[in-house]
Amino acid sequence: MRVLEKRKLLFKFFLIFLILFIPWSISSSSPSSDSTFVDINTVGLFQTNTCEYSLSSVIFQNLNSQELTILPDLNSKLECHGRINGADYFSGEVKLYIGTNPSIDLLVQTLFWLVIMWLIPKSKKKVFKYSNLSSLVIVILFYIHLMGERNYYEQYFRDFNLELSFDNYWLLSILMVLYLSTVLITDLISTRFYNILNFLPYLFLISGAYNSFNLNIFLIIFSTLGIYSVLERKVNLKFSIFYLILTIFYQLNSINNNVFFDVDKLKGFVNSSQSSLSILFWGVIYYLIITGLIYVVNESREIINLELLKSNFLISGALSVFFGLLSTINSIFSFVTYYYLGLNKFPMSTLTSVEGNTWRGIAPSAEAFGEYYAFVVIFTILLAVYFKLKITNMQIFIILINLFGLYKTNNFAAMSMLIFLGLLLLLQIKTTSRKQTILGIFLILVSGIISLLQVSNFNYEYSSKALIYEGLMVSDIEESLTGDQWGRSAIELANFGEILKLEDPNISSSLLFMTKHYTESNNLKFVPNSVSLISAFSVPINRSEKWGIFIAKYDPGLNELLFGYGPQQLAKYYQENLTVVNTGLVLPHSSLLTYLLFFGILGLSSLFIFLISIIYKHWDEKVFVFSIIYILVNLIKSDSLLYLPNFVLVVLITNFYKFTNKVRDQNNEL
Repeated sequence: MRVLEKRKLLFKFFLIFLILFIPWSISSSSPSSDSTFVDINTVGLFQTNTCEYSLSSVIFQNLNSQELTILPDLNSKLECHGRINGADYFSGEVKLYIGTNPSIDLLVQTLFWLVIMWLIPKSKKKVFKYSNLSSLVIVILFYIHLMGERNYYEQYFRDFNLELSFDNYWLLSILMVLYLSTVLITDLISTRFYNILNFLPYLFLISGAYNSFNLNIFLIIFSTLGIYSVLERKVNLKFSIFYLILTIFYQLNSINNNVFFDVDKLKGFVNSSQSSLSILFWGVIYYLIITGLIYVVNESREIINLELLKSNFLISGALSVFFGLLSTINSIFSFVTYYYLGLNKFPMSTLTSVEGNTWRGIAPSAEAFGEYYAFVVIFTILLAVYFKLKITNMQIFIILINLFGLYKTNNFAAMSMLIFLGLLLLLQIKTTSRKQTILGIFLILVSGIISLLQVSNFNYEYSSKALIYEGLMVSDIEESLTGDQWGRSAIELANFGEILKLEDPNISSSLLFMTKHYTESNNLKFVPNSVSLISAFSVPINRSEKWGIFIAKYDPGLNELLFGYGPQQLAKYYQENLTVVNTGLVLPHSSLLTYLLFFGILGLSSLFIFLISIIYKHWDEKVFVFSIIYILVNLIKSDSLLYLPNFVLVVLITNFYKFTNKVRDQNNEL
């Protein structure tokens, strides 16, 4: 049996090698030369002979080149896939554009990720009923997706045509690949279902975003599982009814607005359009992903392997650092990493930090991955303390690699929470009295707040109005305001009441509300203004500018304020109320604010009540409590929920109590 298993493993790695090599190795039948070094002297050769040289024909002579950048040509013809389809020279750098045809991308990337899934050890078999029906539903949803986000796909697909006809080979091939993929996914998952949970950490290594599609392989996988959970009636009825009501509301209030939202680094998990069909697709997919993940947790909680889960968290974090470092060596490594790991964004090309202090490696967001690295360390320590899972010397080494990743991302909030929870954990271990514990927590919090205020040079007079000031500064109303004798406007002087006197202040409804509340509300003695408190809170955590831009752009009507724009819907928020900061991907920089956009006050309040209730009910499950407190605090100032791996992690953490209490009971029995 061992010999047979080794042969199977070798065969799997052989398939991986073929998928890695073949798509980039097919050259024209008569190239003018076999291979060449790419520099300023030879760039003209590739400009003239487009679609002739394969990527592999230039790899080996350019492995050490620091002047070469390889980028995908997303609008490539079928016959040019894997070949050099253009070249440019600018500022001492040569850019080679490699043809990546969307149809081949779908096939190659799907095959690669399915083979990787094949490496997951088998568990006892899970029998799925209605597998053909599930695959058909996925195909229908994908077709709705293509129709709803037509503007996104028309820029990449030369032959884009959604006509349902036997003559439309492009569409038929796409739908056929997707159908066969779901069939293979079901087959793979059925024999590995009870091991899926243990290997979810590798989503932080293999992101699974398609090169050309606004789609993610794990979105398909979890949605497929969600369909099975619905068909087997293993869903939360209250949540389903509540979500159905919200979905109906989103559809009734949707307007087919022909807009395009550049998803950029959010590719594969955010709507690029504002059409009713795209809102329907993401509404259904969001529900299926959640139900699919919870379905896996509920079915696997009896046999979860926390030791394996911990190891995979550690290894995944370390490998993401490794591939981040590897991608800095050469552009060829960077391209291969981007393509086969399904990254939302190209890896960083250097170890040098950007924006003064952050390094993201292969991650789309340094902040999101910083949260992950810190969580890996916290989770490992929690399992060691409460479940007596030993930390080996090798795991200590891997922890250090994760800490290096955390250091490079410079996520101050994650670092702070790691230290805070570490001190809190130590306090709980060393103290037996509840009063001592409460006093210790109080002193830790006070010390942390004082340290934060000292580092940020906190000034309440400035901080209390910083949020409104930042919002007004980007609201493009300077021309409507007269300046003083030195040319300073009412905004610069913080005379916000002058803005309210304008007949049409041209600011968002949320900014108008907060400005009125700040200037006109009657403050009670010793009770600060609520807007002032929020503003003061935003300054020491470095969010006053980002949140100020958010309230300047957030212009909801009553219905949108109550119910939101719909899940994964940023287009309307982004384009409805334009500001002077309207280039690039301007995000809320808070998952709390992001979910206010998606689900409104009603949905956000319901989610908050749910979280408070499960924390209260399962307060004795310390691994769960520590983990969820860590993640919720970080979500206040990060956009992590916009990235699929982080979203999956949050759903997993929210359900930790379901299997940690089971493991605890098993340990107590022993």
